[in-house]
Amino acid sequence: MCIAAVLALGGLFGCRIDEGGVHACPVAGADLGEAAYALGLLAAWGSLLFGRVAVGAGLHWAIVAGIDRHRRKR
Repeated sequence: MCIAAVLALGGLFGCRIDEGGVHACPVAGADLGEAAYALGLLAAWGSLLFGRVAVGAGLHWAIVAGIDRHRRKR
């Protein structure tokens, strides 16, 4: 979701989003520069921080679903 928001802000509204700092991002009369900066950081670094948690949760779900399916076949 963060990547989609960053692409939308950058592409549709011409906002400059990078890790160097906050830049003005006027959208409908409001400056979304701080939000765009935070979304950019999450889009860039979020997978490194939360990727392991997501993979672990996915593996856990797959194991539990496999055990459940195996038990129902008996």
